[in-house]
Amino acid sequence: VEQNIYRRGTGATATWWIQYRIKLNDGSSTTRTKQERLPHCRKLSEARKALAVRIAEVFVGQFSQRETKDVTLGEFVPLFLETRADMPVQRFYRQQLRDRFSQWFHRPLSDIGRDEVLRIYHARCREAALSTARAEIAALRALYNEALAQGVCDKNPCLKLRLREPHNARDRVLTAAEAEAMFKAAAGRTDFVRPLFFILYFTGCRLSEALTLQWDCVSLDEKLIRFRDAKSGAQRIVPTEARCVDELAVWKSRKKHDVWVFPNPKKLGPLVKVSKSWMSLLEDAGVTAVNRHDLRHNFVSQLQRAGINDTVIADLTGHRTLSQLKRYSHSRDEARREAVARLPLAQSQRSRKQPRKQNTGH
Repeated sequence: VEQNIYRRGTGATATWWIQYRIKLNDGSSTTRTKQERLPHCRKLSEARKALAVRIAEVFVGQFSQRETKDVTLGEFVPLFLETRADMPVQRFYRQQLRDRFSQWFHRPLSDIGRDEVLRIYHARCREAALSTARAEIAALRALYNEALAQGVCDKNPCLKLRLREPHNARDRVLTAAEAEAMFKAAAGRTDFVRPLFFILYFTGCRLSEALTLQWDCVSLDEKLIRFRDAKSGAQRIVPTEARCVDELAVWKSRKKHDVWVFPNPKKLGPLVKVSKSWMSLLEDAGVTAVNRHDLRHNFVSQLQRAGINDTVIADLTGHRTLSQLKRYSHSRDEARREAVARLPLAQSQRSRKQPRKQNTGH
């Protein structure tokens, strides 16, 4: 935006950064460029003031580079979480870091090595799911990336680690009969499961995105829903089907004074757990082994089967890369079979296998 002031990200989750020169605490006149994230800054004018304050502090000697050996993991965790204050993923990071790496909190960031991270990762792989172990390393990696950006650490021990792929992709897609049964069962309900099913089926959103949805993000007239991404905090706009809009309109008439689309009846805030009600819906429909996230797989597969471009699908579902859609490519099995069947060799083999016509001539 300006010299020494820049912005990263887009929309509501964009953050301002400033950079300036600082002196090192080694007794020399050596300086280095420091980049600082301003998590609570929302305007360019605020970023200018923050930069001016930092430059003044450096000039009078009140601000200098902290010794990396003095910054412990435990000291930096709250500083890291503060930079993620506006992201839904903050609570996830807090839990992962405190539950898994608390034994390292007393150690300096620069003292933790790559081999130690690998050892704790392999130990977790033996006692927990691979996806869980990867998620914990991802939280530690994000913390070190922030430490590098703030200049309190000069290495990230989590980079270039060879982590095992979890291979936990589900291939559960509703059949036409199952979809009809679930629609019929949902139509017979009067609780929150009815509109929740319609949202999940017609938008392909994550369960957490649906449960944290607020009415000001739902435009019934325009038939649009604005979801806040559960992982990055970015917003995306998803047009929805008329039946889903009708269900939301009826549900809103019953929840006029609520901020949340799915409010928690026991305390302030949105619903958190829906497992029992969801299982009840499956029992009413006579459908088994369908979880809430399977409707997201079903949404993607239906669009792919209809020939919709992957770029458009990723824009609707919030996937940042097209490679992430590979876990949802169940509908392409038929296309693969048809492609193989069209091979010239396959056609010649089929012609050979055709029964010979009987000679009816005399």
